[in-house]
Amino acid sequence: MIMEKDKPAIEKLLNDYAKALIDGDAATLASLYCNDGEFMPDGFATIRGAQQIHSGAQRFFQTQSLKAEFLLKNLAVERDFAFAESIATVTTENNQGQSIAVKTRDFFVVRREAEDWKILRYIFNKI
Repeated sequence: MIMEKDKPAIEKLLNDYAKALIDGDAATLASLYCNDGEFMPDGFATIRGAQQIHSGAQRFFQTQSLKAEFLLKNLAVERDFAFAESIATVTTENNQGQSIAVKTRDFFVVRREAEDWKILRYIFNKI
């Protein structure tokens, strides 16, 4: 069941996530996760905890830049948890100017913390 007041807040969270990726802003990116959040990228080990997510993002942004757009396909809200499925279009460019564009299927589990929604789990795979 989608609670109408929650949908815009969750959409904003995903848009803020995309903006942090585009801006190469590791601090903001990590702040969008719960302290016990996990990032599970396709083909790589799970990164656990907001601090590790911050460190990993900093390393990534030193050599790569991203453009990302998330299209929300499905959203379910149950009390203090929400499940969001999206399709993302992501272009990665390295320091040598080589770019790769991919589409991904993304799944977010988000949790309400006080009045904010934060990412608890984020997993994606290429499609």
